[in-house]
Amino acid sequence: YQRRVHGDVPKPTAHFLFMHRAGRPLSRLFSTMASKVQHEKLSGGGKFFIELSDGARPFVAYKDLPDGSVNMAHTFTPDNHRGEGHAKIIVQEALEWARTSGKLVVPDCSYVAHLMSRDPEKYSDLLAKPTK
Repeated sequence: YQRRVHGDVPKPTAHFLFMHRAGRPLSRLFSTMASKVQHEKLSGGGKFFIELSDGARPFVAYKDLPDGSVNMAHTFTPDNHRGEGHAKIIVQEALEWARTSGKLVVPDCSYVAHLMSRDPEKYSDLLAKPTK
């Protein structure tokens, strides 16, 4: 990072401004992140997804459980869009939906479980208690 002349606020370098860690242009990354996460309710569950400009649809799928909680069962991102942050954005939106809907989450998907465990202060209240 380079420092500004006045103040201690870090200023990103030019390389950071134009390239993502995966080597893809940030303009592509930010334009797709600005896309709205959509929620499609299906019989017995649903999914959250982003419709990307090339027609790809990264998503997280969930199942409604009899006790009123949801099982976040699966996330998918097409190979050519991996590493762009779509799954994180979609899962965060799905978890916020669960919170506002008063639903607990069973994180069967390893990525959902990983995201929830990385920020326990934010997501521990959503974690469904294991059943015996």
